[in-house]
Amino acid sequence: MVLRPQGNRPFIKVSIRGSLRTSNNLCEDAFSDRIYMVLSKNSSVEFYYRPPSRIEQFIRDYDLRFCLQDASLIPLAYLLSSQNPLPAFFSWGEERDCKNLKVAQQTYLQGNTLFLSEGTLKAIAQGYTPLIFGRSVVPDKVVGDSYKTSKQVSLKELGMGNTTVKGMSNLSVYIPLDLAKIGGMPDTLYFRLKFEHTPPHQKDKMELRVYLNDDLIRSLPLEGAGRKEVDIKIPTHYLSYGVNGLLVNLVNFTSSDNCFGAVTQSVLTVYQDSYFYWNSLMVRPHNIADFLRIINGKLTVVLKEQGLYPFALEFVNELALINRNVKEVRVLTAEPESDRGDFMIVFEKPQQGLFQVYNPLTQEVLFSARYELPFVAMTLGERKGTPVLSVYSYGTADLEAIGKKYSSQDYLRLLGNVAILSEEYATAFEVGKKLRIRYEGERGIGYYWNIVRPWAVLLLGLLGFSFLIYVYRKLTRRPS
Repeated sequence: MVLRPQGNRPFIKVSIRGSLRTSNNLCEDAFSDRIYMVLSKNSSVEFYYRPPSRIEQFIRDYDLRFCLQDASLIPLAYLLSSQNPLPAFFSWGEERDCKNLKVAQQTYLQGNTLFLSEGTLKAIAQGYTPLIFGRSVVPDKVVGDSYKTSKQVSLKELGMGNTTVKGMSNLSVYIPLDLAKIGGMPDTLYFRLKFEHTPPHQKDKMELRVYLNDDLIRSLPLEGAGRKEVDIKIPTHYLSYGVNGLLVNLVNFTSSDNCFGAVTQSVLTVYQDSYFYWNSLMVRPHNIADFLRIINGKLTVVLKEQGLYPFALEFVNELALINRNVKEVRVLTAEPESDRGDFMIVFEKPQQGLFQVYNPLTQEVLFSARYELPFVAMTLGERKGTPVLSVYSYGTADLEAIGKKYSSQDYLRLLGNVAILSEEYATAFEVGKKLRIRYEGERGIGYYWNIVRPWAVLLLGLLGFSFLIYVYRKLTRRPS
């Protein structure tokens, strides 16, 4: 079967459908386990590939293997993966069989290398990637589209159009609700469902059921037909950070009198102007996996150590496979005093010495150890109200190898606020509100000077002040 692209659409939709029967009894066939369709694993799709000759083909293609070696380009590892229909893969360095990205004064394509100007990088960061096309481009003005929070979101805004399903007995419409898209965990949540269905046939009965993450949260009988609306309260304690599944299920209980004869199909339509609404949102992830799922808005990536660049590139690349709701990514070399963004990922300087788990209230060390095996440690915290994920390297670890070893699914298993990743071992654990980790190693003279410096300055100030008083008394005449 030859499939031809329609215009400039990135996808060709292919549906495989069947109307399968084993008897003339509709009721029996609806619940039969003898009706099935097998799609062979040897089925395949073949396509003819041409090397990209224009910028839009270079960054939006089936071959999405990119290489870079400039820290300012690290945001592209997230932006290009999240904006493309297919995920991109990034590596640190320059390779011959790779699409190389480099910073330049102008934007142009030369062979397998795309040179990007500061204006073009800003345009991609603001979501104007479809406007970057041709063999060269010179952006003149790039203004970001401001985004603001709301207290409701429609299915259309979530990326769903009107959805119609047809069939017998059991019809379902799946609605993904990504909490990162709405900005956080709602205190209360309602869903205004707008739908339409065909009437039940003669003695049949219909029922609408709504499931949240496979748990039934609402059911109600249906009569007649036409467009209807219903408010559904969604229990927030059943919600999880990231994508939650809401299933609208129409069940038709067929009377035995209607089991023979023509097949009557039911129809269910869920309209795109259905919407969720709430009062307020909270962002307080309790583990690293939740942090990665809920990131949205403005993300600040702080790179304090050059040796962590390869791992940071791999990590940010995998983040795009978990969550596509970040509007802006910026890279800094030091933590900002203000404007930290909505979320921060801080890649700290390498640590040496003793690894400790301690109680910050009593300073009591509960666990300490030295390790021969180098690893990467992650800790989840908060700084001035901003959720922060701190990333450390312990010892002389091969950070690029560790970054390539773990995928997005591995990071989603980090169900704790502290994680340890090595080339052979990964774990996550909860240290609790009264526990912290630190590295206790050999301290140089600078470390101890920073501790005593305030007292030294105070002592010198008192000595100087006393000396001035002494000189004043000696040089000043007293009245007789």
